[in-house]
Amino acid sequence: CPADLGGQGQKRVVEFLRGLFRQADPVVARGKDMTAKDLVARGIADIDVALKNEPAVRVRLLTILAGIQLSLGEAQEAQRMAEEALAAAQTDDGREQGHFLLARIAFSTGAYDRAIEHADAITRAEAPSMELSDRAFHALVFKISARMAQGAVADGAQQMEALLAEAERRFGENSAEARALRIRLALAFGALGDKEKRRALLEDFALDGDSEDPSLAKLALQRASVERDQGSLDEARRLARWALDVITRVYGGNHAELTHALGRLGSIEMAAGKLDDAQRYFE
Repeated sequence: CPADLGGQGQKRVVEFLRGLFRQADPVVARGKDMTAKDLVARGIADIDVALKNEPAVRVRLLTILAGIQLSLGEAQEAQRMAEEALAAAQTDDGREQGHFLLARIAFSTGAYDRAIEHADAITRAEAPSMELSDRAFHALVFKISARMAQGAVADGAQQMEALLAEAERRFGENSAEARALRIRLALAFGALGDKEKRRALLEDFALDGDSEDPSLAKLALQRASVERDQGSLDEARRLARWALDVITRVYGGNHAELTHALGRLGSIEMAAGKLDDAQRYFE
């Protein structure tokens, strides 16, 4: 919990969450199966009643529960709660929490302009430095990744190299943060046609099957085009199918990005001379 909550505030956050998740205990629930969504809904209902006189604690819990909502795939509800938390925040740290969560939500749903706007509210920095807090560093990652998804791949790749070096210094070479940046950077170099740099980053390149990052999907589609044009059709097909899977999970079955992915797969099958397969993607 943030330091500005104070010891008592931090204790109240822990107590509230402990009481909330205790409701999943079969004894407490009296035989009713409580899902994660049920618990979050219960927590949302309890916050205004139990914490109406503790605004800082309420804001912190709203951001925590909004983050859980996002992980459960409830992006709209997560955004509503994060906006409420931001509006109610009374400290700089509370406002930063709100902007960070809203940047994360916007980025995860492909709303890249909004992601950049909220990241800028945390830091105007354009390059990593030791002076940046960890939260500001992650906000900078959102900002540069969003610009890359909007097409600024070459400039973004240069900035991403500096971010990777800083992530390795801060969190360790084998940290989740460094690995995620290596994957993003490898896709960027692949999209730019620089296979040597891509290989140097990841000897055994593997895409995360559970990813829900649409910006990575866009980079994968760009790289698929490069592989197609160079005649590596199996690799192009693998990348495009992975991107299609991510886009379908994030946006559902009716979105412009889905059309782009299907069109890319169709062009790959045309390059392979499989006109019937290509036609199915273009229908």
